Amino acid sequence: MKLHIPGLGGDQQEQLYYLSNAIPQLVWIAGADGKVIFYNERVSEYAGATRLADGSWQWDGLLHPHDTAATVEAWAEAVRSGETYVKEHRVKMKNGTYRWHLSRGVPKKNDDGTVSVWFGTATDIHDQKTNEELIKLAQESAQMGSWHYDFQLETITASDQLKMLLGLDPTAEFSFELFISRVVEEDRENIVNVYRDLSLINPQHPRLEHEYRIRMDDQSIRWLKAKGRIFFNSAGKPIHFAGLMLDITHEKTVEEKLNYRKALLEAQSDAIPDALLVVDARGKILSFNKNFPLIWRIPEHIIAEKNDDLALAYVSKMVVDGDAFLTGVRKHYEHSRGSTREEIHLKDGRIIERYGNAVLGDDNTNYGWAWYFRDITREKNAERALEQLITDRTKELQRSNDDLLQFAHVASHDLKEPVRKIKTFASMLRTELGEVPSERGRLYMSKIESAADRMYHMIDGLLTYSSLGTVENLNEKVSLETVIENIKTDLELVFLEKKATLMHEELPVLKGSQVLIYQLFFNLINNSLKFSKRDVPCIIHIRTSAYPHQLGLDDRENFITIELKDNGVGFEDVHAENIFKTFTRLHPRKEYEGTGLGLALCKKIVERHGGQIRATAKVNDGASFTIVLPLFRE
Repeated sequence: MKLHIPGLGGDQQEQLYYLSNAIPQLVWIAGADGKVIFYNERVSEYAGATRLADGSWQWDGLLHPHDTAATVEAWAEAVRSGETYVKEHRVKMKNGTYRWHLSRGVPKKNDDGTVSVWFGTATDIHDQKTNEELIKLAQESAQMGSWHYDFQLETITASDQLKMLLGLDPTAEFSFELFISRVVEEDRENIVNVYRDLSLINPQHPRLEHEYRIRMDDQSIRWLKAKGRIFFNSAGKPIHFAGLMLDITHEKTVEEKLNYRKALLEAQSDAIPDALLVVDARGKILSFNKNFPLIWRIPEHIIAEKNDDLALAYVSKMVVDGDAFLTGVRKHYEHSRGSTREEIHLKDGRIIERYGNAVLGDDNTNYGWAWYFRDITREKNAERALEQLITDRTKELQRSNDDLLQFAHVASHDLKEPVRKIKTFASMLRTELGEVPSERGRLYMSKIESAADRMYHMIDGLLTYSSLGTVENLNEKVSLETVIENIKTDLELVFLEKKATLMHEELPVLKGSQVLIYQLFFNLINNSLKFSKRDVPCIIHIRTSAYPHQLGLDDRENFITIELKDNGVGFEDVHAENIFKTFTRLHPRKEYEGTGLGLALCKKIVERHGGQIRATAKVNDGASFTIVLPLFRE
């Protein structure tokens, strides 16, 4: 392929031909009209260029369809204006792929300024272009922009991403003044000072890094971080300055939140009256609140060191048993993984309560300890004083109870004696007088004897009620079956009088006092017999169930419910609570005898066994007593 270039001799054209084939670029020559008249031998590496019959080349087939129109237009404009032609486009290779090329054409002009011929090259820039695209993509993904400043040309260029970070149109002309106008006023002076004279930067320290805020068009504030480096020539003069700009608004927001939370936690820890200390897994002090050095009275110079060995050594001298204290601390650090609580006694009389919790990771790795200290000297002194007070009061109360019980025995004996005399002399008087002559006399005599009987039984009831608490053995094996049978025997005459029937299923073995359990059920059964209906046979049912009836006992499996129900006169249910109070009567004394102590005694016996009792009833429809008592377990 020979050259035919106007104005060049044969030798020159031959030299140009060989020279064009020696370089790695695709070389082309075009006439003044823009027709390509020559390609070097590199054209064989491409596809789509066709040589026409007149020797010129049809070259638009070389280009990517998306780049053809823009390239043709740019080339036509260069031919028209005679200005240098520069264009980036994708060119088709022989294997069918496309690679980015930079095409550049320079016109050779005549003396009159007209173009005589165009010399051009197409340089493969695909790898560079791809890298640039990757860098651009990375910058966009990382919200990062880039800039470049040329010291010789005094020009600054910025990437589209950087312009967008500043809230600018990517197509806008960029300048340092425009950039500074976006920086908030409080940060502007510092930025201006940094960039005022970059030529004074020390070549030994060519890197710059700073953070600042910018104000967007919507008045929102964003944080940017700039990192840059100045490059110098061999003479130490700056050549160019390149850098990156990163949006760190999110990081700053998170940092502010963390700082706020940290300040809040510090304020909270300082606000509490107790001491806090955090150490790592080896015991090295990490943090503490203001009360830690105060409660241990550690000097400031030791606190300033944050040296755990110094602090421990100082504290151990204050502890009553310093060696044991140090051994315990090291043992916790070496072996413990849970929590701990100790009372530490100091030589000055104070008592420090210490709680510790291991800080464990998801894999159970021990990262350290959080220690909590409280001065409990006052509480301990008050506790000891209270314990002593309780001990003294208990002894005093025991003496009082003993005295009261002794008094009750003495009083009951002394009161029974005149009552017995009243009954005796009343009986003697009746014998002496024989048949009392008048109706009124007989009434008076009956009232005297009745009052004496009531007084005698009331004294017995009070003595039993007051001495109930002295029963100590509540762990006896009590067969309720045997207890009921004994009661039926003791009340045999009353059962016959009332034509009463007592029905029950198999009864359990209870844990308690034999005497008190007997007294409990004797009083309940006697109560049912007493308040039975006239001319109606008395029927008493005793049933048991395995679980308490919503009575709130925690140890349910060790208790049993016993229900005693009769068909007597009953009472209004509103009095269900009052009937267990001492001396409470719901019926007139002239109709039903009694002291009003029987059910009060039942309640006291049940509660003495840790159980519960309640009653339900309806007038003329009987009464029901539900008793919860402990079972005997072998």
